[in-house]
Amino acid sequence: MLSLLFGFWMNPICKAQEALKIQIDFFDLRPLGQTLKYFVTPGFHALLEDPSPVPVLTLHGHPDNRYRIDVTSQLQAPQSWKELGEVEIGSDPFILIDLQGRNQTSRIYRTTPILINPQPDQLVWIPPGTFDMGSPFDEQDRDTDENPMTRVTLTHGYWMGKYEVTQKAFMEVMGYNPSRFAYTLNHPVANVTWEMAMEFCQKLTTMESASGMLPEGFVYRLPTEAEWEYACRAGTKTRYPHGDDPDFRLFEEFAWHSGNSPTGTHQVGILRPNPWGLYGMLGGVYEWCLGWHARYPGGEVTDYISPVDEDRVMRGGAWSDHPRNGRSAERHWYGISKSYGNAGFRVVLGHPYPLAAELNWMP
Repeated sequence: MLSLLFGFWMNPICKAQEALKIQIDFFDLRPLGQTLKYFVTPGFHALLEDPSPVPVLTLHGHPDNRYRIDVTSQLQAPQSWKELGEVEIGSDPFILIDLQGRNQTSRIYRTTPILINPQPDQLVWIPPGTFDMGSPFDEQDRDTDENPMTRVTLTHGYWMGKYEVTQKAFMEVMGYNPSRFAYTLNHPVANVTWEMAMEFCQKLTTMESASGMLPEGFVYRLPTEAEWEYACRAGTKTRYPHGDDPDFRLFEEFAWHSGNSPTGTHQVGILRPNPWGLYGMLGGVYEWCLGWHARYPGGEVTDYISPVDEDRVMRGGAWSDHPRNGRSAERHWYGISKSYGNAGFRVVLGHPYPLAAELNWMP
């Protein structure tokens, strides 16, 4: 009889996480072998014809978390652990088949977290990828600073704030609230300069690192302009993540703008998110980014950061602006030390590489 154990080797980040849930069953894989007989190598197909049951692991957990699953049949032999596979948890359960567990008298599994979302309710994982930054010449309401279109490859995944930074979050880190519209603490913080947003990210990184909640090699920072547009588009190529929407009929389902919010901000998370689960990308408050309002390079670039220019770049629409200025490709710019009642930001928890470029450009 096969004995099964499952152990958890967790780092400190996991203390705030719901445990990874594992269900272990035994399956006869011969029906699967019949189904796949035309698509697998003969050697693998022979494994699928064996009538002996095989351990099959079904894993549930927070979406976007990644784990390495190791296995051994000799718990007392530390060198006997072997990697069974890496698991990235999604909205659906992850199925892992342990073919080598067939006919074993004992099987012990352990999991080690590779990447853990420290704030699942506040952060959304954005995977690496490639997209076209800017807008085509025939896009309705486009501006000339959106060309030349540039194909950007982002090699690092990152977590992005599900919402714009709220007044509550800003006060917890900075100790004050600069907002002009202080209706409730769940409204986005506004009246924020680029320098204030940068300081917030630095302090939050220090606080989270001290509490053991910061993944290794990650920092809180502003998104680069490329990261912002990539996350906003969420795989789409239309004017907005929800489509071209030429008469703006759907726009107000996703964004606060001058037509449905002429007097100020609203609480975050009320309207509909984009396809990747991000709220308020098209309206609410403009969002500060790393980099500058500079001309795009064109062609193909990797991990693009806009070079030094006169003004800092902002993205998204605002409660005070028309829907045409909330398009995915729309760009805005302000001076580094200026604050406005429609200017806020959202954070990224990601690789620190853009900050090195910022330091190189500082006087």
